[in-house]
Amino acid sequence: MDLRQYFADKREKEAELKQRFPDGVVHVFSLFYRERNSTPGAVYSATISNAARVITDGTHRVAEDSEVAEFHNRQERELRKNARNEQAKRQQYMVVTSGMTPEDVINSTVVPGRRGTAVAAVAEEDDED
Repeated sequence: MDLRQYFADKREKEAELKQRFPDGVVHVFSLFYRERNSTPGAVYSATISNAARVITDGTHRVAEDSEVAEFHNRQERELRKNARNEQAKRQQYMVVTSGMTPEDVINSTVVPGRRGTAVAAVAEEDDED
């Protein structure tokens, strides 16, 4: 491998990407490349320098608009799912049966301004399908 040619190609690709993506973020799509054992079919966001490097190496290509849109949709779904999971971790539910008084229940649920106060259990359906 001629390193001078490799870095000349990388600089050329970097200049092309700077003109095409002035905000400095390039979405790249991974290709199967046996020598580097890259995972095909994934979209990543990269800096112009890193994108130029992986495109020159032949392990990635610039992602198409539909692939970038699906990447952003997947990121939004994961963000919402993780936010719901974190919120569920912070909430505690306790079933209060007959015979128990509110004094018997300590920190049964986290209700703003009412910590340690027993509240009626209300079933909620998950909107996730």
